[in-house]
Amino acid sequence: APSVNLDYKVDPGGRYKLSDIDILGVDAIPSKTLEDQMKTKEATPIPFLRGRGVTSDDMLRQDANLISKRLRSLGYRRAVVDVRRGVSLKGDKLLITFDVEQGPRTYVEDIVIRGNELMTTAELSQHVSIKPGDPLVESVVNGDSDRLLSTYTNPGFASAAVAYDAVDLGRLDGQDRVRLIFSVSEGNRVRVRGITTRGNAVTNTGRLTKDFYLFKTGDWLRADLMQETERDL
Repeated sequence: APSVNLDYKVDPGGRYKLSDIDILGVDAIPSKTLEDQMKTKEATPIPFLRGRGVTSDDMLRQDANLISKRLRSLGYRRAVVDVRRGVSLKGDKLLITFDVEQGPRTYVEDIVIRGNELMTTAELSQHVSIKPGDPLVESVVNGDSDRLLSTYTNPGFASAAVAYDAVDLGRLDGQDRVRLIFSVSEGNRVRVRGITTRGNAVTNTGRLTKDFYLFKTGDWLRADLMQETERDL
């Protein structure tokens, strides 16, 4: 079969020192906080510590996504990040600018809990910390979902699930408004039918059952007691 030789000629061009990283248009998060988490790093005076700085097209994409994700987690769901590169007048320094359009913040107009039959909405609402008028902060909503789930899994509803969704209600006074919906799937209550211990070559099973297991056969399956037992073991 015929063969060919492929010759690649590479022109690396000039080498730059990454002297400056700017994040423009963000006031919700300190720039220093974002830069500490980014992969792109400025040059330092110490040669063996990224002396000329560190960056690449892939790193810049990841950093732009990081800024966007952090803003959206705080309720700035329309945040857009654009990356611009520049070279100093002397031509030896690289300048990176993250140009951010932060956009309006999203606030919770009202809160709905649905799918619950075994517990009343009033009972479940006691475990929800976010309130109408609060910004839609991802960590707060996730924490509320976990607490709602615990109200079911702790008494033995092992297959329960909680999901949330934000339904757009339009904009008011320059703010995006949403209806926050927690959807509950209660599932069935589960009892412990049997307990099997494996892998305990050193410790006696009876001692584990007596001193560490916080549940026994016939009890309702409680997620909190299972987790505490695992930590103790």
